[in-house]
Amino acid sequence: MGVLNFIKNVVFVLLLISFFSFTASAEPGFSHSFNGTVLDVLEGDLLSVLHKGKRVKVRLADVDCPEEGQAFSNEAKKFSMMLVYAGPVRVNVKELDRRGQAVAEVILMDQSLNLNRELIKAGLAWWSWKTSDDVSYGDLEEAAREMRVGLWVAEAPIPPWEYHLKKDGH
Repeated sequence: MGVLNFIKNVVFVLLLISFFSFTASAEPGFSHSFNGTVLDVLEGDLLSVLHKGKRVKVRLADVDCPEEGQAFSNEAKKFSMMLVYAGPVRVNVKELDRRGQAVAEVILMDQSLNLNRELIKAGLAWWSWKTSDDVSYGDLEEAAREMRVGLWVAEAPIPPWEYHLKKDGH
């Protein structure tokens, strides 16, 4: 019976450590990085990454790609697929969102490219200026607008946050 109690105690302690580690990681200002392999591109700015044998949903920080049904949604998704399936990625997590998804910059390790920035440069995402404090994304978006690449070929493309409002009837 002593061994069983010992095992129960060890499991309990490990669960406590795991709980407190997760709780600490969910705090504002949390920063963590890990390497992984992209298993799936769910949207242009939402990936499923394999890390330590588990799927981790990763939402790209500082950018917002067109939503399904919007112009350039498929192009953004295909662009992300083309880049991330080429090799391993480094996920630099900035925070966890309300769904528990990692919000991160994704670096393509073999090419030393930042996927978030590449989407903006290609005109396949907006800078999320409401939630981002990195104004360099705004500069990249402005350059893509001036070159009229990607979604900027349209006169007045509708940002995803406005698309949601219209779609939901607000």
